[in-house]
Amino acid sequence: MGFAIGDMTFALLLEQRGLLPDLVQAPDIFCVLGGEPERLAAFADIQALRAAGWRVEYPFKDLAFGKQFKAATESGARLALIYGSDELAKGVVKLRDLTNREEREVPAQTLLAEVRAVLGGGD
Repeated sequence: MGFAIGDMTFALLLEQRGLLPDLVQAPDIFCVLGGEPERLAAFADIQALRAAGWRVEYPFKDLAFGKQFKAATESGARLALIYGSDELAKGVVKLRDLTNREEREVPAQTLLAEVRAVLGGGD
């Protein structure tokens, strides 16, 4: 016994006719996190960025910064937000443009506006 609703046939038809929409799976932003305090600090920003309409990813387990930067680059994200202990102590977030590798510190309270200035959109 089987059950089919024709979804594969429909998907193939759309693909053959060039009507299948492009599905974007790359995140807009990848968060690079230090330890647990930095992870906790980043969660509020991640929620605010997602609420504003951006796709945000972060590592679920602790990884070295190098591995996180590699994951950020491979993800296709345009921006990396870096939350390290030094940044947390200064009340800033490092914003790295992954296309041109430029990096700057921005005050944590203006992060949403800074991301909007770089990526556009949101809200």
